[in-house]
Amino acid sequence: MLSEAILAIDPNLRFAVEEDIEGDNEEKFNAVTWYNGVDSELNCVIEGEPENKPTWAEVEAELTKMRAEYDAQDYSRKR
Repeated sequence: MLSEAILAIDPNLRFAVEEDIEGDNEEKFNAVTWYNGVDSELNCVIEGEPENKPTWAEVEAELTKMRAEYDAQDYSRKR
């Protein structure tokens, strides 16, 4: 869900999430590898933090919102 929260904030961000870390928490967010763009000549991504990188607080707020929306649909899923 961490990836979805980051993309909900900015769908143009490019990153990789460390899947070995359990949960959607600050530790996992801090282990995200960020990419600043693509080198079309070398056909590879450029590692580095983008200027519009969200903060953990922004991602945590989005996660809370997403969980609330999911929980609100619990009744519908059980039908």
